[in-house]
Amino acid sequence: MDIKEKNDVEKDAVLETKHIIKNNKIKRRFFATGKWYKIAITLILWSVLQEILMASTDLIDNVFVNHIISSQVKGFDDLTNYIKGTGWAEHMTEDKLNSVGLGSLTGYALDNINYTPGQIGVNGVSASNQLYIIMFAMVSGFCYGSGIFSAQYFGAGEYQKLKHITCLKMYLTLIITMIFALIGIQQITKYFIGFTTHPDYEKAKVPLDTYLTENSSAQEIKQVFEYIQNKVSILSTEQGEKYYRIVSLSYPILTINQVATTALRETRRPFYSFFMSSISLIANALCNVFFTAPTFIPNYHGFGVVGAAIGTVSSRVLQLGFIVGLLAIKKFEFIPRIRHFIIPKYILRISLIKSLPILLNETLFAFGQVMQVKLRAQYSADSLSANAMYETMLMAFFSPMYHGLNAGISTLVGNELGAKHFDEAKYNAKHLMRFSFMIACVFLILFSGLSWVIPKLIFPNTTHEGIKIGEWMVFIYSATYPVILMNSCVYSILRAGGNVVQAFLMDSAFNWVFQIPVLFVLIYYNTFNNPQGFINLDIIYIHLIVCMFEILKLIPSMIFYFRGKWLTSIIDETKFEHKDKPKDKMDKSKNIIVEDKTEEMKLEN
Repeated sequence: MDIKEKNDVEKDAVLETKHIIKNNKIKRRFFATGKWYKIAITLILWSVLQEILMASTDLIDNVFVNHIISSQVKGFDDLTNYIKGTGWAEHMTEDKLNSVGLGSLTGYALDNINYTPGQIGVNGVSASNQLYIIMFAMVSGFCYGSGIFSAQYFGAGEYQKLKHITCLKMYLTLIITMIFALIGIQQITKYFIGFTTHPDYEKAKVPLDTYLTENSSAQEIKQVFEYIQNKVSILSTEQGEKYYRIVSLSYPILTINQVATTALRETRRPFYSFFMSSISLIANALCNVFFTAPTFIPNYHGFGVVGAAIGTVSSRVLQLGFIVGLLAIKKFEFIPRIRHFIIPKYILRISLIKSLPILLNETLFAFGQVMQVKLRAQYSADSLSANAMYETMLMAFFSPMYHGLNAGISTLVGNELGAKHFDEAKYNAKHLMRFSFMIACVFLILFSGLSWVIPKLIFPNTTHEGIKIGEWMVFIYSATYPVILMNSCVYSILRAGGNVVQAFLMDSAFNWVFQIPVLFVLIYYNTFNNPQGFINLDIIYIHLIVCMFEILKLIPSMIFYFRGKWLTSIIDETKFEHKDKPKDKMDKSKNIIVEDKTEEMKLEN
């Protein structure tokens, strides 16, 4: 094959370009071809937009709840009257707090101790969302895990087995969502919400009548502060209970919604997922406008957190209707018939072997995130409010990029692995990693500035201390985002190749061995909330230390990636044969690769 013919082959094979030839010398490309980026961006962009809309559908409740009024939070007026009766707003100046060794409380000096009904509502909804995060991580973890097979079966043209995988997703997703729906039973919910807000009901039973003056001791000031914090935690727990009991009714609906969304991505149809999420977001926003805390209707103030929950349920029901209508019209390859719900044992066995570890990983990772929220909330009620800001930014902007890249990896890497195009899979993985790093750098520049604007813009009814902590948390995460996204990209690549053990080790195992124990020590032994503690660090510096572990995580992730054990077709273990690649074409493509290597050796000599 001469040089001209070789360049023609490379020009036609959009995803197979490995090098360019100039002056009889082979030079490796750092960037992929323009057509490759067009395909990758198309797949990733629709998935990112869809994830942004889907995350916004759930997080938009936080924004609207931040504007609820005092009559919608039972017990709020009692809290306000108690704070006024303590004398804190008159006598607890920054100088006074510093003089008694309580400099860590200067952010609460004078009127800064006053809370708003919106902040309490956001704390409750945020605590409720921790359960949703765990459930969604389990659902998406299993869907992504079994989606390894969906992507590879689709790439191999094995559509009957693809339908069986869809049924398997539905079985497990229904079980998971039903379990979390049962947590909405009245006497059960408060214990799960309280895990995050940690209210002390026994302490609340004993009234604290201390009146603070300029001569009050540090012990008296600390007692009043902790009593106020506990009352805020109790009110937040009650708001979280109300919200969760209603919104959990919609969880079983996610069986259809999430399975359909992931299946459409894995079969290269991200636009439909985007459109489905658009419907849900618009419906939820409209419902929140009228149900949560409207100010434009005379003598009507909405239903507070209950109205926000009603909006979320309504949006998911509407989304379900669209999905059912779409699947009834379109005849996608992944849509099963009744007979496909009887899954062959060999498909069930190998699918569970590969997907259950991913489900375990995603579950442990989600529990780890919830544990971090609980520990931050233990530091102070304002840290929980700050975490709501941080989490909103995280799920609305940063996490969608991870899920979008995961969709691109599942398709551009998973499909090629299923078709046994290992060179193409490696090529796509390499350029997806480079592409993700470039995107992350753009995010770093953009959100390093926006981190000081967005939190106070969307959560104005929050204490000064809460906003300050939230701004710094978002800024620190933005600064480390390139490393975080690289780690996430490697995790998705390992998962696409069925290398689930190594993916587990570099993801949730790393978090539980390093990040969470360190955070526990820094919070539990902190003098801010533990008089016997020996660590004097602000929550902002604690968050910085935890984020720095992502740099350490990059070492094992790169080792696992360059070992290349993920370059395998896992569907070989499920008795498949390629149906879209006739043997003569497969042999021909193999010959082209051999000729390319021969030509390369000649040119080098």
